[in-house]
Amino acid sequence: MSIYGGMFSGVSALNAQATAFGILSDNITNVNTVGYKGSTAKFGTLVSSSGDTDTYQPGGVVSKPFTNPEKQGLMQSTGSATDLAILGSGFFVVNSSAKPTGETPFALTRAGSFVPDSNGDLRNTAGYYLQGYALDADGGLANEDIKGLTASLTTVSLGGLASQAQATTSLDIAANLPATAETGSQLSTNVAIYDRLGVEHRMAVNWTKGENLNEWSATFDLTPNAVLSNADWADVDVNGNFNTVFGGFANGVADGDLTGWDVTTGSFRNILGEGVTVTFTDSGALASVQGSTDAVLQGDPIIGVGDEGELTFNFPGFGADAAVFDLQTVDENGDPIADLFQTGAGLSAIKMNFGRINETNGLSQIADGYNVSKINQNGSGPSSRAGVQITDGGIVTAIFANGESKAIYKLAIGSVPSPTELGVLNGNAYLVSSASGDLVLNQSGEGGLGTVQAGALESSTIDISEEFTDLIITQRAYSAATKILTTGDEMLDEIIRVKR
Repeated sequence: MSIYGGMFSGVSALNAQATAFGILSDNITNVNTVGYKGSTAKFGTLVSSSGDTDTYQPGGVVSKPFTNPEKQGLMQSTGSATDLAILGSGFFVVNSSAKPTGETPFALTRAGSFVPDSNGDLRNTAGYYLQGYALDADGGLANEDIKGLTASLTTVSLGGLASQAQATTSLDIAANLPATAETGSQLSTNVAIYDRLGVEHRMAVNWTKGENLNEWSATFDLTPNAVLSNADWADVDVNGNFNTVFGGFANGVADGDLTGWDVTTGSFRNILGEGVTVTFTDSGALASVQGSTDAVLQGDPIIGVGDEGELTFNFPGFGADAAVFDLQTVDENGDPIADLFQTGAGLSAIKMNFGRINETNGLSQIADGYNVSKINQNGSGPSSRAGVQITDGGIVTAIFANGESKAIYKLAIGSVPSPTELGVLNGNAYLVSSASGDLVLNQSGEGGLGTVQAGALESSTIDISEEFTDLIITQRAYSAATKILTTGDEMLDEIIRVKR
């Protein structure tokens, strides 16, 4: 009968409003939860069909929670480099394991309060590890061929990072060579350079005024950090030359010797061959740069407006000079090793830039004293990580104490066709479901996705005033539903009285 139907309808109303009350309770509880997305109760009718149009069978109501995980929350600046937020659509891809396996599915979250754990892995307060793409030495994706698959992802970790040694391969010199210097005058400047192991050595740049007007030449001496520590260098012949399995090297000690080992200074003289010759214009600007020997890869003069006065030199034993000016020895197995630096470091070449032709931004020759205004070289020794920087593009860059930086990861941004159908996990995370569609991996700002904001967190989308208003409405609706039951009870009581 309709009275029972009405009472059952009231019961469904109580259940629906109780569900709404639970949703509101969760929302109010998480008003300060980072990245929390508020849910709302969506009500729908329950209809009971009757046999004809003259009668009515009450149905009731049902409520279901509705959540939009991509709803944008306000950005809060935190100042922490590893606090992350997404401005726009998309999710951070996370995993409950630092080393994901098939037993720990990938999840999605907007809660970006990540901090390094004891191993340096970035993990948020819910225990989920941030996932990204590892970058290779050139800054490209290491797993470019499978970047659309979760197998290409790895946990973003800042642990154990140490700067790789950077050998000196370029050197910029800016200096004034005195216009009043006499022929044969010599000037010198020491430059710190690094081998491939990150060991610092000293190279002297020696300038000599030429016989021709406006002409100078330069040679380069190398003082290894550890002088002749290899026993092979202790063997000299009757002429004082060092004996190696690759030939002799002059043990030069006289001032007139251009090339050789200087016992007094503990350095290799003229280590890059006969060096470089530079000329200047009548106004003191750099006119030309020319290598003096074949040891210089570019042997022709560099002359012309706007051209860079740049030459590349090989260290002895490297490249084309390997058979001409060899300073290698052998290891305990008899295998050749590069021992120029006395550290076992591999050899390289140095590209030197002396400034632009017809300009004075590098070398110049005016009536002033000898002064060096710039010496820039790109080598460095290894050092510990001093900080981290994350760009809007999701590039995670490690900053080292020696001033170097290295891009190590690119954050993955995930999306699904139907975000509102994602499954809910503990810790403010979501799981891909059959209704949501498959996970699509992309990068910050690509494919219509939002951009990563570092040093910020996305606040909860809860408006406390709205929640309390809805709480009052829900309470009144629940009270009204109880009236349905009491009224039905009274009506049934009246029917029972008829029997009496």
